[in-house]
Amino acid sequence: MEWQPIETAPMDGSFIILGSWSENGDWCMDFVEANEFEFDGGDWGMSRDICPYTHWHAVAKPPVEALF
Repeated sequence: MEWQPIETAPMDGSFIILGSWSENGDWCMDFVEANEFEFDGGDWGMSRDICPYTHWHAVAKPPVEALF
């Protein structure tokens, strides 16, 4: 799956990755449960004004078999 517009993000409780370019050119990302769209700007403490999320990406499912 490719990055999708934030308007198409699921709201069913699945986990997704959020992303956006900040004002200073850094890529911001955050990992959230898709029913709690209370974005705070991610792990870097950026506000929505500096890095408003514009895209989302599905989280890959884990492998079926254990690797060890």
